[in-house]
Amino acid sequence: FFSLFCATFPMQEMAMKPVVLHLYRSLLRKARIATKGQSHLFRFQREPNAELWGKGFMYDLKYDRKLVQSITPSSVHSFIDNKYPFDPSTWNDNVGEKKLHAEYYPDYMKDPRFDYAWLDVTKEEKLAQTVSTNSTPKSSALYSKNRDKDVSTKQTAAHDDSGTNSHEDDDDGSSATLEHGSIINEYDYYRLRCTLNRIFHHYKHETDLTKIQALVNDGFAVLRELDDQIDMNARTSISEANGIRVIATSAYIPNIVGHDPYKPYSFTYRIRVENHGHAWVQLLGRHWIIEDTNGNKEVLDRFQPGVVGLQPQLDPGDVFVYGSGTFMATAQGKMYGAFQFNKMDGELFEVPVATFALHARIDAQDVIPPESIS
Repeated sequence: FFSLFCATFPMQEMAMKPVVLHLYRSLLRKARIATKGQSHLFRFQREPNAELWGKGFMYDLKYDRKLVQSITPSSVHSFIDNKYPFDPSTWNDNVGEKKLHAEYYPDYMKDPRFDYAWLDVTKEEKLAQTVSTNSTPKSSALYSKNRDKDVSTKQTAAHDDSGTNSHEDDDDGSSATLEHGSIINEYDYYRLRCTLNRIFHHYKHETDLTKIQALVNDGFAVLRELDDQIDMNARTSISEANGIRVIATSAYIPNIVGHDPYKPYSFTYRIRVENHGHAWVQLLGRHWIIEDTNGNKEVLDRFQPGVVGLQPQLDPGDVFVYGSGTFMATAQGKMYGAFQFNKMDGELFEVPVATFALHARIDAQDVIPPESIS
């Protein structure tokens, strides 16, 4: 890579080459750190915040592309594989609203055999067996749902009198490829490395110092973004069972006061439930175990009804996201548990949520002392 730059750039640009080479190597090292030793694939995501606390909504997978573009510099956009078309005019807060509420409430509380059969889920060491290190399988309903939409759109456009397809190109001018690749915000080291290689390969014959400087600026922005994403992924767990994937991410929210003055540390967590299976399911209830570093354990019993007041229904390929929070007496802790679901035929099943960390990066002024709370 360095020899290519030496052969390409004139002598007055020699000062730029070591910077670009160092940046390229730093990005590769950071990409390896981001993906090495993970119990799941590296995922781009936004930091959870208190705005989602107590709320839930249905989420369309194609908006993952917009998420990645909003948190990474513009130079990488044209090199991201598996681009989904994004039309901001079609997005509104009411998308999927009718799926968020239960149509019926099965009499599941009177079946003690179900609760007994899943006692092992409360044992944290058992949860590690459910964590997947694989990418989303191509058989996932999340692919077929979006692929079917794309095919339907193209068939409709083919019969249009104008003979044009408004969805043929993405909003950045490149064509969408729904038939292959991985979910857009899901990466392993190979995909990150290929993305970086394509970017620098594109610029290897560039002699315009302004463009090279823009590449360097974007590269350092990517380094900072990877650091933030690495930190978030350390507070994330991904679990799979029965075709359902649950992604949990926590964040510390300072200066929020709870009911207990001796629990001054407030955390929010975002839960993303993806239906990769090919059958309708409904989220019925939840079960949480929250532990702090003092050994205190708070248990929310199994089958606490719904989440944030909702019992969402997920068709194949649907994604449900909600936010909630908790308070602790210590600055560090952990959380794990399970969700209970049922199928169309009334069969109950449970999806465990693997342990995710609750970790507060705090300043002295962030914690409100108990004696100051009346």
